[in-house]
Amino acid sequence: MRKIALIAGFIMMLAISAEAQERRGGFGGPGGPGGFQERMVEMMKENIPNLTQVQTDSISAYMKRQAEEIRKNRPEPGQQGQGFDREKMREMMEQRQKAQNEKFKTILTEEQYTAYQKWQEEMRQNRPQFGNRPGGH
Repeated sequence: MRKIALIAGFIMMLAISAEAQERRGGFGGPGGPGGFQERMVEMMKENIPNLTQVQTDSISAYMKRQAEEIRKNRPEPGQQGQGFDREKMREMMEQRQKAQNEKFKTILTEEQYTAYQKWQEEMRQNRPQFGNRPGGH
């Protein structure tokens, strides 16, 4: 369960970071909004064997829908200290990660899903650790 929470946090952190960069005209690059999802799909192609075009299209569409939901549900900049419930956001991210894993299980073969899980674990282990921040886990 803790692994799922950590992976969910990582993915949501990436999505939120990507949106912030897109608003500044950065992270999205020439592709604009959606550039983050495209890069994630490209990284999946590199780390998951034999992805078909149908699979990558399904994953990309799912990730774009998730990014839209995140944009709609997250607080505006500067609201984190004004009624922002970090615990509620964490729970929501865990639920989204579970849903994403279930969706990917339906898109990927068993071998591909195992490779996806391994890749996610490697990313989690390689991300920088920020120590004991207030509200951090």
